[in-house]
This record gives sequence, C-alpha cells and structure tokens, in this order.
Amino acid sequence: MANLRVSITAAALAFLTCAFASATPLHATAIAPTRCELLLTPNFTVREVTKGIFHLEFQNRRELTSTFMRFQEHYESPEFRGKTFSRTQYKKWYRTQKNGVFSYFKDWSGFNIPSSVFEPFAEGRFKNLNRRERTLMETFQDKDGVFY
Repeated sequence: MANLRVSITAAALAFLTCAFASATPLHATAIAPTRCELLLTPNFTVREVTKGIFHLEFQNRRELTSTFMRFQEHYESPEFRGKTFSRTQYKKWYRTQKNGVFSYFKDWSGFNIPSSVFEPFAEGRFKNLNRRERTLMETFQDKDGVFY
C-alpha cells in the first residue's frame, strides 16, 4: 500500500493532495502550522493546521476517493457541476468516459473543494449519503464561515 498525504489548504479551496511512497503507514505533512487540533474519525484524521485550514489523513486512496467523490464532482465535474446525483449515476457516466471501466479510485489522488460544497449535502439535496460522506459532513457540521 502506498503512503497517502492529504492536505486541505487556503484560498477558498480545500486542496487535498496525495504523495505516494513506500508501504509504510500513511503520513500527513503540514506547512508551518501555528496550531493543531487532532480529530480521529473512523476512516481519517483531521488536524486544523491554522484557523480554518484543515489537513485530512486517510488510511488509503480508496477511503479518500470514496469519501470525496460526490463532493468533488458536484464542485468541478464537467457533467455534474452544480447538480444533485447519486453515486450510481456518477459511476455510470464515468464509465462512458473510461471505455466502460470505473477507474475513479485509481485515477484521482487529490481534490479541491471549498466549504460551500457541503451546503447542498447538509440541506438534504443529496440522498443516501454513504458512511464516509456522512462522517465527513459530521466532522465539519459545527464549523461556521468559510473553511478549507
């Protein structure tokens, strides 16, 4: 299994990046943190690096991509931007773009989302949130204002 480094950074985007190395435990790196608070969830850890800037560390790439797929694609997908959709609908479309193969979990290693992306999910417009999506929503449900 590869190392996975996931960071959320500033400027209205939650920028998740992954770096792959050896088969050792996953590590996260923060640049010049001024304050850190660590929160453990079932599939990731969250650290507030500085006010409103969060760093998420996932156990593996599958957990990362499964957690962020609908949030990210609601934000930036050429087909689903700004729309409400199910995981099944997205997977069906994605296969049409990849010669019938759903390779999302291998294709993506980082995501960009502002905190505003959570709004339609919190409003209930997205149905049947999976465990990972619910956990991410619950993690940030008490955060006010813009965060990354």
